[in-house]
Amino acid sequence: MLGIGLCWTMALAQDVTEQKVSLSLRQTTLEQALYLLMDQYGIPLSFSNSLLPDKTVTAEIKARRLEDVLDYLFDQTQISYRQVGRQIVLYEHTYEVPDLTEYVTVRGYVRDADTGEPLLSASVHDLSSGQGTLTNAYGFFSLRLPRGEALLTCSYLGYNPRSTEIDLHADRVLNLGLTTSLMLDEVLVTAQDFPPGYAHSGYSVHSLRVDDVLHLPAFGGEPDVIRTAQLLPGVQTGADGFGGMYVRGGDVGQNLVLLDGVPVY
Repeated sequence: MLGIGLCWTMALAQDVTEQKVSLSLRQTTLEQALYLLMDQYGIPLSFSNSLLPDKTVTAEIKARRLEDVLDYLFDQTQISYRQVGRQIVLYEHTYEVPDLTEYVTVRGYVRDADTGEPLLSASVHDLSSGQGTLTNAYGFFSLRLPRGEALLTCSYLGYNPRSTEIDLHADRVLNLGLTTSLMLDEVLVTAQDFPPGYAHSGYSVHSLRVDDVLHLPAFGGEPDVIRTAQLLPGVQTGADGFGGMYVRGGDVGQNLVLLDGVPVY
């Protein structure tokens, strides 16, 4: 008996919208029509009065399924219904699910027009629908767009943007090539001839004449050019037993001594 009662309860829960009802409506509002269903046939309806629009109905309904009656009452409104257990709940739907059959896919590659190198993270944007995407590491993009006219704009840093107008009726492969926009004009660098004696008149260049070296006292009677250079202003020698000169606080390796054009270390 318990099993039969459970099966009968489940059958009732599944057949609420299949129940036959009859109504006589004369300029009846939706709210009054729903209350008639609840009072006359015990239809378990759950709804909010503020959900119902200001709509009146005039009809003679005889022995029709509850599902057909509700579809007729809610025609051209934003109200939908759903059966939860044995109760019918009314709710408002504010959007429509887009038909995916009205969309097509545009895919392809974005490359350098001269070298064919794929462009990573290039922007592909449809100005008509406002949808866009970026290319992957291989320069590939895939964009799902509504059927009809589309204006694709492709841009990448350092390249001229490109716009392409296409008519979409089916899936399409579109490869785009961009040209560079950061090409500089040729720069030619030329050297000029230095005037005579320019190398000997530069900054921090000292020239010693042989006559000046011979007139200075020399150790052992032989004049020493390096010893003479140590007498110049701003030149200091290192400790005894170590070579090198310090010019105006510089390091030893920052000095260059030329003897007849040959470096002296």
